Amino acid sequence: VTKVFYALTWPGVDGKLWGGVAVGDADAHAYYHPFLDPSELARGQKKVAGREGLPLATGRVGLHQTSMSRPDFEDTACHEAIHVLAEQWRADESDTPTWAVEGLATWGMNRPGSGRLLSREGGRIRSSFRAFESVVPKGYKAFHDSKLEYEFYMCSGAVYEYLDQVEGREAVFKTAEAYYSSETRAAATKKLGRSEKELLAAARKWLRA
Repeated sequence: VTKVFYALTWPGVDGKLWGGVAVGDADAHAYYHPFLDPSELARGQKKVAGREGLPLATGRVGLHQTSMSRPDFEDTACHEAIHVLAEQWRADESDTPTWAVEGLATWGMNRPGSGRLLSREGGRIRSSFRAFESVVPKGYKAFHDSKLEYEFYMCSGAVYEYLDQVEGREAVFKTAEAYYSSETRAAATKKLGRSEKELLAAARKWLRA
Protein backbone atom coordinates (compact mmCIF):
# COMPACT_ATOMS: atom_id res chain seq x y z
CA VAL A 1 0.00 0.00 0.00
CA THR A 2 1.52 3.29 -1.09
CA LYS A 3 -1.35 5.76 -0.83
CA VAL A 4 -3.88 6.97 1.69
CA PHE A 5 -6.87 8.90 0.39
CA TYR A 6 -8.30 11.85 2.32
CA ALA A 7 -11.94 12.91 2.02
CA LEU A 8 -13.02 16.28 3.36
CA THR A 9 -16.52 16.34 4.82
CA TRP A 10 -18.84 18.86 6.45
CA PRO A 11 -22.23 18.62 8.22
CA GLY A 12 -24.27 18.90 5.02
CA VAL A 13 -22.70 15.85 3.40
CA ASP A 14 -21.27 13.89 6.34
CA GLY A 15 -22.23 10.25 6.03
CA LYS A 16 -23.31 10.69 2.38
CA LEU A 17 -19.89 10.65 0.72
CA TRP A 18 -19.32 7.74 -1.62
CA GLY A 19 -17.59 4.89 0.15
CA GLY A 20 -19.39 5.52 3.43
CA VAL A 21 -17.09 8.17 4.85
CA ALA A 22 -18.64 9.68 7.95
CA VAL A 23 -16.82 11.58 10.65
CA GLY A 24 -19.63 12.60 12.99
CA ASP A 25 -18.42 14.33 16.13
CA ALA A 26 -14.81 13.14 15.78
CA ASP A 27 -12.03 15.24 14.29
CA ALA A 28 -11.32 12.51 11.78
CA HIS A 29 -11.97 8.86 11.12
CA ALA A 30 -10.05 6.12 9.35
CA TYR A 31 -12.28 4.16 7.01
CA TYR A 32 -11.09 0.88 5.50
CA HIS A 33 -11.93 -0.51 2.08
CA PRO A 34 -10.68 -3.76 0.54
CA PHE A 35 -10.86 -2.27 -2.95
CA LEU A 36 -9.24 -3.78 -6.01
CA ASP A 37 -6.93 -0.94 -6.84
CA PRO A 38 -6.05 2.46 -5.33
CA SER A 39 -6.19 4.17 -8.73
CA GLU A 40 -9.68 2.78 -9.30
CA LEU A 41 -10.71 3.96 -5.84
CA ALA A 42 -9.48 7.44 -6.71
CA ARG A 43 -11.70 7.49 -9.82
CA GLY A 44 -14.74 6.34 -7.87
CA GLN A 45 -14.83 2.56 -7.82
CA LYS A 46 -18.41 1.36 -7.41
CA LYS A 47 -17.99 -2.24 -6.34
CA VAL A 48 -16.18 -3.36 -3.21
CA ALA A 49 -13.87 -6.29 -3.87
CA GLY A 50 -13.66 -9.40 -1.72
CA ARG A 51 -10.84 -9.75 0.78
CA GLU A 52 -9.15 -12.86 -0.55
CA GLY A 53 -5.82 -12.14 -2.21
CA LEU A 54 -6.24 -8.38 -1.99
CA PRO A 55 -4.57 -5.72 0.14
CA LEU A 56 -6.66 -5.03 3.23
CA ALA A 57 -5.47 -1.51 3.90
CA THR A 58 -6.53 0.41 0.84
CA GLY A 59 -8.61 3.05 2.51
CA ARG A 60 -9.31 6.65 3.18
CA VAL A 61 -9.46 9.11 6.03
CA GLY A 62 -12.44 11.36 6.55
CA LEU A 63 -11.57 14.83 7.83
CA HIS A 64 -13.85 17.68 8.76
CA GLN A 65 -13.36 20.61 6.41
CA THR A 66 -12.74 22.84 9.43
CA SER A 67 -9.84 20.57 10.44
CA MET A 68 -7.70 22.31 7.82
CA SER A 69 -7.48 25.38 10.03
CA ARG A 70 -6.68 23.51 13.25
CA PRO A 71 -3.12 23.74 14.60
CA ASP A 72 -3.03 19.95 15.01
CA PHE A 73 -4.26 19.20 11.49
CA GLU A 74 -1.06 17.44 10.43
CA ASP A 75 -1.03 15.33 13.60
CA THR A 76 -4.65 14.28 13.11
CA ALA A 77 -4.13 13.44 9.44
CA CYS A 78 -1.03 11.42 10.29
CA HIS A 79 -2.71 9.59 13.18
CA GLU A 80 -5.58 8.39 11.00
CA ALA A 81 -3.28 7.49 8.10
CA ILE A 82 -1.34 5.19 10.41
CA HIS A 83 -4.60 3.44 11.33
CA VAL A 84 -5.31 2.85 7.65
CA LEU A 85 -1.84 1.53 6.87
CA ALA A 86 -1.66 -0.72 9.93
CA GLU A 87 -4.76 -2.56 8.73
CA GLN A 88 -2.47 -4.46 6.36
CA TRP A 89 -1.46 -6.55 9.37
CA ARG A 90 -4.93 -7.33 10.67
CA ALA A 91 -6.18 -10.90 10.74
CA ASP A 92 -9.86 -11.31 9.82
CA GLU A 93 -10.85 -12.38 13.32
CA SER A 94 -8.27 -10.46 15.32
CA ASP A 95 -9.22 -8.62 18.49
CA THR A 96 -6.39 -6.10 18.53
CA PRO A 97 -6.04 -4.38 21.92
CA THR A 98 -7.15 -0.76 21.82
CA TRP A 99 -3.86 0.45 23.29
CA ALA A 100 -1.91 -1.28 20.51
CA VAL A 101 -4.00 0.41 17.82
CA GLU A 102 -4.13 3.92 19.30
CA GLY A 103 -0.61 3.73 20.67
CA LEU A 104 0.97 3.11 17.28
CA ALA A 105 -0.89 6.04 15.75
CA THR A 106 -0.14 8.33 18.70
CA TRP A 107 3.54 7.38 18.66
CA GLY A 108 3.74 7.92 14.90
CA MET A 109 2.08 11.34 14.87
CA ASN A 110 4.54 12.58 17.50
CA ARG A 111 7.49 12.34 15.12
CA PRO A 112 9.41 9.33 16.41
CA GLY A 113 12.98 10.06 17.42
CA SER A 114 12.25 13.72 18.18
CA GLY A 115 11.49 13.27 21.89
CA ARG A 116 8.30 15.24 21.36
CA LEU A 117 5.87 12.84 23.02
CA LEU A 118 7.62 12.69 26.37
CA SER A 119 8.67 16.33 26.38
CA ARG A 120 5.07 17.43 25.90
CA GLU A 121 3.16 14.73 27.76
CA GLY A 122 5.68 13.07 30.08
CA GLY A 123 4.06 14.35 33.26
CA ARG A 124 0.59 13.17 32.27
CA ILE A 125 1.94 9.83 31.12
CA ARG A 126 3.80 9.13 34.36
CA SER A 127 0.92 10.18 36.62
CA SER A 128 -1.68 8.08 34.79
CA PHE A 129 0.33 5.03 33.71
CA ARG A 130 -0.87 2.81 36.54
CA ALA A 131 -4.48 3.61 35.68
CA PHE A 132 -3.65 2.89 32.04
CA GLU A 133 -2.27 -0.54 32.97
CA SER A 134 -5.50 -1.35 34.80
CA VAL A 135 -7.70 -0.46 31.80
CA VAL A 136 -5.65 -2.29 29.15
CA PRO A 137 -7.28 -5.72 29.74
CA LYS A 138 -10.79 -4.25 29.79
CA GLY A 139 -11.11 -3.37 26.13
CA TYR A 140 -12.39 -0.63 23.84
CA LYS A 141 -15.28 0.78 25.87
CA ALA A 142 -13.36 1.10 29.13
CA PHE A 143 -10.51 2.82 27.28
CA HIS A 144 -12.66 5.37 25.45
CA ASP A 145 -15.31 6.03 28.08
CA SER A 146 -12.80 6.93 30.77
CA LYS A 147 -12.26 10.52 31.86
CA LEU A 148 -8.57 9.69 31.32
CA GLU A 149 -9.07 8.79 27.67
CA TYR A 150 -6.57 11.41 26.46
CA GLU A 151 -3.99 10.23 28.97
CA PHE A 152 -4.55 6.62 27.84
CA TYR A 153 -3.77 7.63 24.26
CA MET A 154 -0.53 9.19 25.42
CA CYS A 155 0.39 6.22 27.62
CA SER A 156 -0.26 3.88 24.70
CA GLY A 157 2.07 5.92 22.54
CA ALA A 158 4.66 5.87 25.31
CA VAL A 159 4.78 2.06 25.19
CA TYR A 160 5.88 2.28 21.56
CA GLU A 161 8.28 5.08 22.45
CA TYR A 162 9.87 2.75 24.99
CA LEU A 163 10.23 0.05 22.35
CA ASP A 164 11.73 2.49 19.86
CA GLN A 165 14.22 3.99 22.28
CA VAL A 166 15.26 0.81 24.09
CA GLU A 167 14.83 -2.04 21.62
CA GLY A 168 14.87 -0.25 18.27
CA ARG A 169 12.45 0.66 15.50
CA GLU A 170 12.00 -2.93 14.36
CA ALA A 171 10.63 -3.81 17.81
CA VAL A 172 7.88 -1.23 17.29
CA PHE A 173 6.71 -2.82 14.07
CA LYS A 174 7.18 -6.36 15.34
CA THR A 175 4.99 -5.62 18.37
CA ALA A 176 2.29 -3.80 16.44
CA GLU A 177 2.16 -6.49 13.77
CA ALA A 178 1.92 -9.24 16.40
CA TYR A 179 -1.12 -7.64 18.04
CA TYR A 180 -2.82 -6.78 14.75
CA SER A 181 -2.27 -10.17 13.14
CA SER A 182 -3.11 -12.40 16.11
CA GLU A 183 -6.64 -13.59 16.76
CA THR A 184 -6.07 -13.47 20.53
CA ARG A 185 -3.81 -11.70 22.97
CA ALA A 186 -2.40 -15.06 23.98
CA ALA A 187 -1.33 -15.66 20.39
CA ALA A 188 0.40 -12.27 20.31
CA THR A 189 2.16 -13.13 23.58
CA LYS A 190 3.45 -16.33 22.02
CA LYS A 191 4.76 -14.46 18.97
CA LEU A 192 6.51 -11.83 21.07
CA GLY A 193 7.75 -14.04 23.87
CA ARG A 194 6.27 -11.80 26.56
CA SER A 195 2.84 -10.78 27.76
CA GLU A 196 1.17 -7.39 27.64
CA LYS A 197 1.61 -7.16 31.39
CA GLU A 198 5.35 -7.72 31.08
CA LEU A 199 5.66 -5.21 28.24
CA LEU A 200 3.75 -2.52 30.14
CA ALA A 201 5.78 -3.14 33.30
CA ALA A 202 9.01 -2.71 31.33
CA ALA A 203 7.69 0.53 29.79
CA ARG A 204 6.62 1.81 33.22
CA LYS A 205 10.06 1.11 34.66
CA TRP A 206 11.74 2.93 31.76
CA LEU A 207 9.36 5.88 32.12
CA ARG A 208 9.90 5.93 35.90
CA ALA A 209 6.16 6.17 36.27
